[in-house]
Amino acid sequence: MPIWWALHDSPRTVVYLDAHLDLQETSAASLAALKHCTTLEEVRALEVPNHLNPSTRYAFGIENFLYAAHRLKLLDRLIWVAPAHIPRHYSSELIGYMQQMDGVTFDELTSFRTIGPGVLRGELLGLDITICDYDNVGSLDIDQNFYLDIDIDYFVDVPSDRLWIDPAIVINTILTELGDPSMVTISRAVSSGFTPMAFRYVGDYIYSLLSGQEREFAYYQKLTKAIRNLADGDLERGRHICEQLTKDQPELAAAYYILALSDGDLNAKNRLLNLARRYDAAYGFDLAREAIGLLHRKKPLSRDTVQRLAKSLDRLDLDKLHRQQAEVALAQVLAASGDLESALSLVARQEGDYANHEDVWLAIAARQLANSSVREQNAVLLTSISNGGRNATAAMVYLGDLDFAGKNFQPALNHYAAAHQRASAWMLPMERMLDCYQQLGMIDDAIDLEQRIVERRQRIEHILG
Repeated sequence: MPIWWALHDSPRTVVYLDAHLDLQETSAASLAALKHCTTLEEVRALEVPNHLNPSTRYAFGIENFLYAAHRLKLLDRLIWVAPAHIPRHYSSELIGYMQQMDGVTFDELTSFRTIGPGVLRGELLGLDITICDYDNVGSLDIDQNFYLDIDIDYFVDVPSDRLWIDPAIVINTILTELGDPSMVTISRAVSSGFTPMAFRYVGDYIYSLLSGQEREFAYYQKLTKAIRNLADGDLERGRHICEQLTKDQPELAAAYYILALSDGDLNAKNRLLNLARRYDAAYGFDLAREAIGLLHRKKPLSRDTVQRLAKSLDRLDLDKLHRQQAEVALAQVLAASGDLESALSLVARQEGDYANHEDVWLAIAARQLANSSVREQNAVLLTSISNGGRNATAAMVYLGDLDFAGKNFQPALNHYAAAHQRASAWMLPMERMLDCYQQLGMIDDAIDLEQRIVERRQRIEHILG
């Protein structure tokens, strides 16, 4: 977003290739801080420096930059080019995701309409959004001065971790249909774990295509073919291409890394990984990336995998910042796998920006909701989170659940109502509020709310067909 801020001259249409919609409401204070910026350095200082950093003193990050850009009038229309494995039509999963977004109204939730084959258009958080496939963009009325924003996780199907298409096909199609964009931004999404390290090269591949670097483009195009051969089980052909690439262009690291992944011999594997690191330090082992990637790509959390990551923490010589990031990422994995005590222990070590990690606390609290012996501990954790930022709504619902289980129906109602105020499209708080009204004998309120719930369910059933 900072580069949009620096170069924009009017609100823009952004053609946005991403596996995720990085649109979340941010606080009024964050937006006010951004609106007071007069230099690019000031804007960049408000960007979260690492996705694992939970500090609320930053105004935007990888998960919510679209909202900030829209509110700053850098973006007035988003063309979300979704990958093949993301449905471009209403589904129960899509509705379930959108309705839990803070600030989204029920009218916005149900606003999307079909405007062409496989194309939806509607509004979320006040932003005009069109959802389509890459080969639909030519049918859309798009401003000639559009921006092209590419997150390479778009090209990788997870959790299978496979390229679903050659990236050059998609980019060339968009350029043919729309012409040259005013600006292109490329994000690798590797350090955040959303993209496997094996596909880090895709960013360089796209850059070489757009900048006309023919030799590098040919290298990455061949590497893409090799990776797809390997994924299809043709190890001999895939490895042969990679080996030839290391001879033709030994200074480029990606082929060494791909060869290492396909080699069953540990010594050979380590030798290739060392070569990849020699030519590009980014290919070094990163515990935070490896750990959080398990969650972001919905990988199974086997006991052996979690233990291996935990042991590697003790072996690595990390500076303070990278150790904090590794410990926080590992804490999230441990919490998700059920080792709550170890997760809490890791989070308790943190200080500074990393001292209050709501994601870990929320995961721990969610797993302990039914455990009455830690009710007070859970209430303290959830109360702290409910006074925070992006996890506050979920924490309010969990606090309501705690009070409801203890037959404290009025406090439970207050928590559910607060959650409903933040995420008014979300059905769950409303349903919980109805339960409270009934328990409290608030018959008129219960009747009115039940009618609203029925009407909303009918509208959802209608759009789902």
